[in-house]
Amino acid sequence: MKQLDNRMDVAEQLIKALREDLTWRLDQLPMKENSSKDEEDVKQGARLPQQHAVHVF
Repeated sequence: MKQLDNRMDVAEQLIKALREDLTWRLDQLPMKENSSKDEEDVKQGARLPQQHAVHVF
């Protein structure tokens, strides 16, 4: 029974570590939408908004 308790404690610690790692990794992903800084640059004319080319065949 003590071994089971130890395994459960280890499993809970691993789950916690995995959640923290996943949260950190998700925070590192670039955002798809423009950030507020990008929007300010566009409003001031510092740079053009991103444009996507459309190919028509």
